[in-house]
This record gives sequence, C-alpha cells and structure tokens, in this order.
Amino acid sequence: MLQLNNIDPSIVAGVHPDWHEAVLQGRARVSKGGFIQFEDGYQVTGFAGNHHSCSVLRADGSTATAPIDSCNRIFVDGRWWSHRHWNH
Repeated sequence: MLQLNNIDPSIVAGVHPDWHEAVLQGRARVSKGGFIQFEDGYQVTGFAGNHHSCSVLRADGSTATAPIDSCNRIFVDGRWWSHRHWNH
C-alpha cells in the first residue's frame, strides 16, 4: 500500500485509493471532468444499448455513461475520443 507521507494530499484528492500510486507515478491522471486516464486512455468498463453507449471509469471509482458514435469514438470531457484513447 502506498504511503502518503511527505506528499501533498491535494494531488490525489478525490481519487479512489487504488489509483493513488498510478497518479503519483505519472502513469495516470485525473481529467478535467473527473475521469481517470491511464497510459492507454480512458477505461471503459462496459457497454449498453447495443454498443451505442458505454460506462467510463471516474477517478472516484464510480462510472459515467458516455455515447459511442458510428466511428467507435466515445464522448468524454466534452469531446469525441477515438479508440486509441480508450481501453476496455
């Protein structure tokens, strides 16, 4: 388990404890909309609606629904992201 001694706690404020280490090591970041972005992009946790929407992992451990367009892009943080920017 990561020890937060001598680390500014605001760096991981609101981030699920499982991802503190990844954020502190630069392997993940919290996006402007509160989503966790790992090195391979946003994490899609499941699909719904005949693959017209998906669940995207938020930094606090919850998920949010995002639409998927006909080009297999997801709409997160106010823009469309190609499959290069998300992982399932």
